[in-house]
Amino acid sequence: MNKVRKYASFLYSFSKNYKKECIAIICTVLAVISSFTIWNQVQMKHIVDNIREIMDKKDIKEGLFYIKGSRIYLVDNENKKFVDTLPLSGWVNGYLHVTEKKEMIRMWNHGIITFKNYNEKNNKISLLFSHPNVTYNTIGTEQVYVVPETGTYKIELWGARGGESTAFLDTSVTHGKGAYTSGEIRLKKGTKLYLQVGSRGENGEKIKDYLRFTAFGYPSKGGKGGYNGGGDAMDDSEMNAGGGGGGATDVRLVSGKWDDFDSLKSRIMVAAGGGGMSRLYGYTGSSYAGTGASGSGGTITGKNGKVELIHLKPYGFGSTQTEGYKFGIGDNGIWCLTTLNGLGGGAGGYMGSYSGACNDTAWYPPTGAGGASSYVSGCDGCKAIKENATENHLTFRKDGIHYSGMKFSDIVMIDGDSKMPDPKNSKKKITGNDDNGYARITKVGW
Repeated sequence: MNKVRKYASFLYSFSKNYKKECIAIICTVLAVISSFTIWNQVQMKHIVDNIREIMDKKDIKEGLFYIKGSRIYLVDNENKKFVDTLPLSGWVNGYLHVTEKKEMIRMWNHGIITFKNYNEKNNKISLLFSHPNVTYNTIGTEQVYVVPETGTYKIELWGARGGESTAFLDTSVTHGKGAYTSGEIRLKKGTKLYLQVGSRGENGEKIKDYLRFTAFGYPSKGGKGGYNGGGDAMDDSEMNAGGGGGGATDVRLVSGKWDDFDSLKSRIMVAAGGGGMSRLYGYTGSSYAGTGASGSGGTITGKNGKVELIHLKPYGFGSTQTEGYKFGIGDNGIWCLTTLNGLGGGAGGYMGSYSGACNDTAWYPPTGAGGASSYVSGCDGCKAIKENATENHLTFRKDGIHYSGMKFSDIVMIDGDSKMPDPKNSKKKITGNDDNGYARITKVGW
């Protein structure tokens, strides 16, 4: 601490005694920085002019160029093709994206600068601090994203949660939550992506009017399934209706209604929804504790209903990449005669999940629906559907790359029981998505 004080005292005395000299030093430093910046921009302009001459000579309208020393390479996906050389020394190392009206330059030792229309005033933007993103909430219909300019984009998706059962007050609520997927992909200007953003499964109807008693008990309605694949829950006569399954959130290459098979087949990324709850029993401390709770959306496999008793697969289990109720569609719940329950609906996902399980032994409690599976083109362990697959005959590739050839890098898949980015606050983490689905697209590079 004493050394710091002595140093501060020295600086103060020096600046006081040599005030004019200090001002001169500061002005000189600023002048050098300004001169270097102007020189840097002039050099960038020369590079752009040289690139444009080469483009005219090679009849190239638009492109991403990698410059190493004086050598120029045209980048196509992950491939680099040598096209020409620059008439300058080897200090240049970086990328240049050129269109008819815009040049975006990234040099490793010169930051990121955007030039627009050299004949007008230069428009300089630091993309380090300006990554525009587009967000999508659920609206119950298809949404279209048109790629504004060629570059690398990060796509993030959140699946929707499943609904609660009527009788959830027996113990704590444990409905299935939505999964998260993300990845980076290179997209060309004008490419259209079709987004379907899932909604949460509705809760089973809560009975508040006990005068509604009929010869069949207290009838309650099951929750409707969430948009984009969530299955409906079943009604019940004894206040025990299930919750609807959560809808998936996905990105497609083919436009169409959410359940159109050709459109479903064109999905390149899917974040799964959570399953709907069945009747949730208390039985705290017993082997039945938590029975009726549903599973969350998963990664390559959905999460199972929390307690599996005497029931048969696939009911109550999470779907996989290739096995489930239907491709992209969750199962509707049925009425369970043995325990007088309406079962929860299956979740939407890459492969939709089955409904909750009705145990075939009398008076054994039911199981909630399992969560669905997610998918990202290029992910390890994924199984991509084949282009010639039909609704009645599903066939899958051995790898996880979509038949279009479009694939992601830097892939992240997180199930709904784990920590994931908060779609509404990038600085926070949440445990599963406990709401409607969500989508975000951000340009991150060239």
